[in-house]
Amino acid sequence: MRTFNQYILMLFSFINTVLLAMVLYFFFAPMGGQAYPGQENNPLLAIYYFIIIIIFTLVMLFLLRRRKEHFLKGFYFVAIGLILFLIFSVVLSYIIPGVLAYYLPTIFALIIGIFVPIYMYKKQNWLATNIVGIIVAGGSAAVLGTNIGIIPVVLFLIILIFYDLYAVKFSKHMITLAEGTVKSGLPALFIFPESDAINVNEIERDGERSTMFMGFGDAAIPSILIVSVMYNYNLTATFFTLAGTFIGLFVLFIFLRYGKPLPGLPFLNTGALLGLLIYLMSSGMIKI
Repeated sequence: MRTFNQYILMLFSFINTVLLAMVLYFFFAPMGGQAYPGQENNPLLAIYYFIIIIIFTLVMLFLLRRRKEHFLKGFYFVAIGLILFLIFSVVLSYIIPGVLAYYLPTIFALIIGIFVPIYMYKKQNWLATNIVGIIVAGGSAAVLGTNIGIIPVVLFLIILIFYDLYAVKFSKHMITLAEGTVKSGLPALFIFPESDAINVNEIERDGERSTMFMGFGDAAIPSILIVSVMYNYNLTATFFTLAGTFIGLFVLFIFLRYGKPLPGLPFLNTGALLGLLIYLMSSGMIKI
């Protein structure tokens, strides 16, 4: 049975992911638009990133079904290391001043990118997994939100509403993927257990110990829109988008009480998009 503390942990992880993405916005905004100069609002960017998600999902499912967990873990931890290296190399370049800023940020970021995945592999503690998940999800949202225009971001969120619904409720391959990563001990999800003394390999779902999960993407995807709105509009638009996202999250909490696996993005993305739409209509930018 799900407990109140598990909902608090989920809310805490989601809030911190969003807040971290908004903080990191100030580090990545000066470099915004450099990834796709002149093409930031190309709608095809949404298709491009959706295809990447499909390929990544298919690779993970293939490796799980072939029982190649060691390849999957290697692939996953390298990806986590690269993302951490990117985030910290940028952030530390602002923090470390003077001549040292040329070398030390890269060195420290490289150390973090190597040793954090090694620690996660050895310890597999759910709290460490959630902390790294917040950093990876928030950092990814900050990078994408400042480099992709509002049009492809909106289209990307709409596509993922329907994809997540299909993947969880119809094909159910997202449930298979989540269960497979947990059984293989891969720390690829936010984990909210009933007990504090639990690691990724000890998670049971036998009725006595109920663990809740949330994909890193459930926190990262709506955060991309929030950061993109910060970059392209103003604080008022950001507030509306943020408010819509959290309304969507609380509606999701209501439905989670029934205990069945639910796709998060139809609730979260819809809330974020409606928040932005309300702002655009109230400011006269969109007229009906």
